[in-house]
Amino acid sequence: MTKLRPPLGVEAAIGRVVAQLPKGYETAGKALGRSARFVRALGEPDRREQLRFTDAIRLDKLFRRNGGSGAPLLESYQLQLGVADLHNLVAAPNIPAAAIDVVREGAEAVAAQIAVTLPGADERTRAAAIRETEELVQAGTRALAHLQSVPLGPGNLPRPPDDAPG
Repeated sequence: MTKLRPPLGVEAAIGRVVAQLPKGYETAGKALGRSARFVRALGEPDRREQLRFTDAIRLDKLFRRNGGSGAPLLESYQLQLGVADLHNLVAAPNIPAAAIDVVREGAEAVAAQIAVTLPGADERTRAAAIRETEELVQAGTRALAHLQSVPLGPGNLPRPPDDAPG
């Protein structure tokens, strides 16, 4: 049975790391001086085992040495902090507006990234691609904050106007 893991959680980041490694949990365990079973337990949200900060750094470095791009554990931590800060600022969640921003910024970022690969691209082209990609990340982070602010259950959606068709 597949366990539900928090999408921004350390557990999901550990899963991304071990998926990149040859022999997965075994390789990660050796790098930490621990057992594969211990590393597997770190990826389970209902277990008491906790990842130490120094081990998170080791795993992110191991991920990169094995061809991974980025630093899953650092990214998880940064995203959790950023979303938590924004979550406190969201007074009225607006998922449709947040989604529109993500789509718009995503299209602009992809177009700018492709432009970098075309003949004639220069530093201004690269700078524009970086700026557009940063704006996409910001829009995505804001959208996550809105999603986390939406109350769940009956009555969480606004009522349609009285003159709405239907």
